[in-house]
Amino acid sequence: MVQVVGAIIALFFWYVAASEANKRRKAVLNWAVPLAFEIARAREWVSPNRLMNQLNLTKADAQAVLFEASRLGLLHQALNGRYYPNPDAVIFPNQIDATVVEESPESSGYSTLELSLIFLIGITLLTGFFIVKDRWPSAATPSRPPPTQKAIEKPSPQAIVVSAISEAAEVATKSDGSYEVVYTLDPVLSLGVKHAREKSLQNAAIASDAIFHAFDEAKRVTVKTTATYNDKKRAGQTYAFNTVTFSRKTAGNRKLKDVGAADVPKVADSYWENPAVSRIKN
Repeated sequence: MVQVVGAIIALFFWYVAASEANKRRKAVLNWAVPLAFEIARAREWVSPNRLMNQLNLTKADAQAVLFEASRLGLLHQALNGRYYPNPDAVIFPNQIDATVVEESPESSGYSTLELSLIFLIGITLLTGFFIVKDRWPSAATPSRPPPTQKAIEKPSPQAIVVSAISEAAEVATKSDGSYEVVYTLDPVLSLGVKHAREKSLQNAAIASDAIFHAFDEAKRVTVKTTATYNDKKRAGQTYAFNTVTFSRKTAGNRKLKDVGAADVPKVADSYWENPAVSRIKN
């Protein structure tokens, strides 16, 4: 009888461990699949290594995220091993929650060693229970309910912009559907003003494209680029470099991230550039 009870309780511990691993995997997928899709659209492709670097995922998590994104029709894998976005793919906030996650040994949230340790701990506790059961009080101690898992929220505008342009940025939203992105460009002195200007224009187009695709309520995106003074007197201080504004109407079905830097001022709803920057030709 003791052996039968021991086997049942051991199986219970194993089931609990496997359930927790499945919950963790779903949480990772809910958070990372939309970001992987946005990174692929912003950077043309995505790979496990890119996800590991940008989202701080393990290799197993990164592979599971790309597998799930491919299963949902968001990405497809090419012969070179990279994953590319499907042109007509659209991701909805509840799309991941409604799916059934198929676990594989490789993508399990817990390693085999960890599960084995949990199993052994369960057996040890069971043995101790039968050894000292006669010394326990007869009244049963009520058990605490298991902690509830926090809901996985949709990636924030800031997270989407940072993933798209690989720059530290702040994003403010307004009730009228306007989004404002503010970030500081790498030191202009090291880039050269010409290259810094091209990079800022490309970043503005990429950030706007990412927000319009991620948030249906977005009606207008303004990207304000600042730069840091290089002289000793004003070291550490920033100044306005340029400002680009796109509306959803202007963006239309166009992929803003594919617009060349030279064409951004022509396509944008409004464009302002610091006169001091305009006077510099290189």
